[in-house]
Amino acid sequence: MKTILLSLFMLVLVGAGCATPTNSVEVSGLTFTLPSEWTVVSSEDDQVLIQIPDPQYNIVVPFEVKEYTGNVSGLTLIKETASGAKLYGEACAPTLGCVYIQHKDKMYLAVFLMATSDEVPPENLDGVWFPNANVTREQMTDVFASVK
Repeated sequence: MKTILLSLFMLVLVGAGCATPTNSVEVSGLTFTLPSEWTVVSSEDDQVLIQIPDPQYNIVVPFEVKEYTGNVSGLTLIKETASGAKLYGEACAPTLGCVYIQHKDKMYLAVFLMATSDEVPPENLDGVWFPNANVTREQMTDVFASVK
Protein backbone atom coordinates (compact mmCIF):
# COMPACT_ATOMS: atom_id res chain seq x y z
CA MET A 1 0.00 0.00 0.00
CA LYS A 2 2.83 2.43 0.89
CA THR A 3 4.52 1.68 -2.44
CA ILE A 4 1.33 2.44 -4.36
CA LEU A 5 0.82 5.75 -2.51
CA LEU A 6 4.45 6.75 -3.06
CA SER A 7 4.18 5.90 -6.76
CA LEU A 8 1.01 7.96 -7.09
CA PHE A 9 2.67 10.87 -5.27
CA MET A 10 5.65 10.76 -7.66
CA LEU A 11 3.33 10.54 -10.65
CA VAL A 12 1.47 13.64 -9.47
CA LEU A 13 4.75 15.53 -8.95
CA VAL A 14 6.13 14.67 -12.36
CA GLY A 15 2.79 15.24 -14.08
CA ALA A 16 2.45 18.68 -12.46
CA GLY A 17 5.84 19.80 -13.76
CA CYS A 18 7.41 19.89 -10.30
CA ALA A 19 10.83 18.60 -9.40
CA THR A 20 11.24 14.86 -9.71
CA PRO A 21 12.52 12.72 -6.81
CA THR A 22 16.09 13.39 -8.03
CA ASN A 23 15.23 17.10 -7.76
CA SER A 24 15.60 17.81 -11.43
CA VAL A 25 13.53 20.35 -13.29
CA GLU A 26 12.86 20.97 -16.98
CA VAL A 27 13.05 24.55 -18.25
CA SER A 28 12.83 25.44 -21.96
CA GLY A 29 13.37 21.78 -22.89
CA LEU A 30 16.59 21.46 -20.85
CA THR A 31 16.85 19.47 -17.63
CA PHE A 32 18.78 20.77 -14.62
CA THR A 33 19.51 19.14 -11.26
CA LEU A 34 18.81 21.33 -8.26
CA PRO A 35 20.33 21.04 -4.77
CA SER A 36 18.27 18.56 -2.75
CA GLU A 37 17.07 21.19 -0.28
CA TRP A 38 15.63 23.49 -2.99
CA THR A 39 11.95 23.16 -3.89
CA VAL A 40 10.24 24.15 -7.13
CA VAL A 41 7.07 26.06 -6.20
CA SER A 42 5.87 26.87 -9.73
CA SER A 43 6.88 26.15 -13.27
CA GLU A 44 6.25 27.69 -16.69
CA ASP A 45 7.88 26.90 -20.04
CA ASP A 46 10.92 29.14 -19.57
CA GLN A 47 10.95 29.89 -15.83
CA VAL A 48 10.66 28.10 -12.50
CA LEU A 49 10.33 29.65 -9.06
CA ILE A 50 12.53 27.96 -6.50
CA GLN A 51 11.99 28.07 -2.73
CA ILE A 52 15.35 28.39 -0.98
CA PRO A 53 15.46 27.15 2.62
CA ASP A 54 16.21 29.80 5.23
CA PRO A 55 15.56 29.73 8.97
CA GLN A 56 14.23 33.31 9.05
CA TYR A 57 12.80 34.32 5.69
CA ASN A 58 10.64 33.04 2.86
CA ILE A 59 13.04 33.22 -0.12
CA VAL A 60 12.05 32.53 -3.73
CA VAL A 61 14.52 32.72 -6.61
CA PRO A 62 13.34 32.72 -10.24
CA PHE A 63 15.42 30.55 -12.60
CA GLU A 64 14.88 31.43 -16.25
CA VAL A 65 16.16 29.74 -19.41
CA LYS A 66 15.46 31.21 -22.84
CA GLU A 67 16.71 30.44 -26.31
CA TYR A 68 19.42 32.90 -27.33
CA THR A 69 19.88 33.95 -30.94
CA GLY A 70 22.89 36.23 -30.48
CA ASN A 71 26.53 35.46 -31.10
CA VAL A 72 28.76 33.94 -28.40
CA SER A 73 32.03 34.90 -30.06
CA GLY A 74 34.01 36.91 -27.54
CA LEU A 75 32.44 35.11 -24.58
CA THR A 76 34.64 32.99 -22.35
CA LEU A 77 34.14 29.22 -22.38
CA ILE A 78 34.02 28.32 -18.71
CA LYS A 79 33.07 24.66 -18.79
CA GLU A 80 32.13 21.69 -20.92
CA THR A 81 29.58 19.52 -19.15
CA ALA A 82 29.21 15.76 -18.95
CA SER A 83 26.26 16.02 -21.37
CA GLY A 84 28.43 17.78 -23.96
CA ALA A 85 26.99 21.25 -23.38
CA LYS A 86 29.32 24.25 -23.35
CA LEU A 87 28.87 26.99 -20.76
CA TYR A 88 29.98 30.52 -21.58
CA GLY A 89 30.35 33.23 -18.97
CA GLU A 90 29.65 36.92 -19.05
CA ALA A 91 28.88 39.53 -16.42
CA CYS A 92 25.16 40.00 -15.98
CA ALA A 93 23.38 42.33 -13.61
CA PRO A 94 21.20 42.71 -11.70
CA THR A 95 21.01 38.93 -11.32
CA LEU A 96 22.47 36.33 -8.99
CA GLY A 97 24.24 34.66 -11.90
CA CYS A 98 23.95 33.65 -15.53
CA VAL A 99 25.58 31.60 -18.27
CA TYR A 100 25.09 31.05 -21.96
CA ILE A 101 24.57 27.37 -22.74
CA GLN A 102 25.35 25.78 -26.10
CA HIS A 103 23.49 22.47 -26.07
CA LYS A 104 23.23 20.39 -29.20
CA ASP A 105 22.50 22.90 -31.98
CA LYS A 106 20.90 25.61 -29.84
CA MET A 107 22.04 28.46 -27.59
CA TYR A 108 20.31 29.42 -24.35
CA LEU A 109 20.69 32.08 -21.69
CA ALA A 110 20.19 30.66 -18.19
CA VAL A 111 19.71 33.19 -15.39
CA PHE A 112 19.13 33.09 -11.65
CA LEU A 113 17.15 36.31 -11.24
CA MET A 114 17.06 38.40 -8.06
CA ALA A 115 15.44 36.79 -5.04
CA THR A 116 12.18 37.88 -3.52
CA SER A 117 11.83 37.60 0.22
CA ASP A 118 9.89 38.76 3.26
CA GLU A 119 13.16 40.08 4.73
CA VAL A 120 12.66 43.69 5.85
CA PRO A 121 15.08 46.30 4.45
CA PRO A 122 17.33 48.00 7.01
CA GLU A 123 16.06 51.20 8.60
CA ASN A 124 17.49 54.45 7.21
CA LEU A 125 18.32 52.76 3.92
CA ASP A 126 20.34 55.12 1.76
CA GLY A 127 20.97 53.22 -1.44
CA VAL A 128 20.25 50.01 -3.26
CA TRP A 129 19.38 46.96 -1.17
CA PHE A 130 18.64 43.36 -2.12
CA PRO A 131 17.36 40.66 0.24
CA ASN A 132 19.66 37.79 1.14
CA ALA A 133 19.19 35.05 -1.46
CA ASN A 134 20.96 32.31 0.53
CA VAL A 135 22.35 30.91 -2.75
CA THR A 136 26.07 30.34 -3.36
CA ARG A 137 27.99 30.71 -6.60
CA GLU A 138 28.95 27.03 -6.26
CA GLN A 139 25.28 25.99 -6.11
CA MET A 140 24.46 28.02 -9.22
CA THR A 141 27.50 26.63 -11.08
CA ASP A 142 26.46 23.07 -10.17
CA VAL A 143 22.93 23.70 -11.50
CA PHE A 144 24.23 25.21 -14.75
CA ALA A 145 26.72 22.35 -15.22
CA SER A 146 24.04 19.69 -14.66
CA VAL A 147 22.26 20.63 -17.91
CA LYS A 148 21.00 17.75 -20.05
